Amino acid sequence: MKTIFRYKLPLYWFNLAGCRRQQGCCLIWLLMPMLAILLLQGCHSGQLYKRYIAIPDGVWNRGDRIRFVAPIEAPVPEVVNVTLLVRYTDIYEYNNLQITMHLTAPRKTLLEEKTFDLPMKLPGGENAGKGLGDIWDIKLPLLQQYQLPEAGNYTFEIEHTMPAEELPFITELGLLIEQ
Repeated sequence: MKTIFRYKLPLYWFNLAGCRRQQGCCLIWLLMPMLAILLLQGCHSGQLYKRYIAIPDGVWNRGDRIRFVAPIEAPVPEVVNVTLLVRYTDIYEYNNLQITMHLTAPRKTLLEEKTFDLPMKLPGGENAGKGLGDIWDIKLPLLQQYQLPEAGNYTFEIEHTMPAEELPFITELGLLIEQ
């Protein structure tokens, strides 16, 4: 059997024997992946807090508050953006998600209590966000350019206010706080 196509890479690409003679060559090939990792990690430097909490059995009951305690140690007053991260399955039956958010300051004073009607589907009926298989992730902004008055542990409590007592197919809720 005759080979029709045979491609060989230039020897200097993977010439380990030559690398032993030229130590700088090997050092460059070893440092390039580490440099790439450091650069990618630097992209999230403005992130102050991120956490997901699983919803038991994928059913969120009315009155069940999902609680996030975010330690904010940045210099204050700090202006932040707060985003709700929702992980849901593609058979979520509603076009929206109605929630109430309670924000408590470190000294246990209630700073905000807001109700949101968040879109979960696009106008054509397709799921909003990014999907992989039957699981979808969506980022929903809650507070934009919000000023935190002091450093400490801020408590965010989220509860759904949908007409149904049980809200199935919401698998996880997350909270993201960024500068």
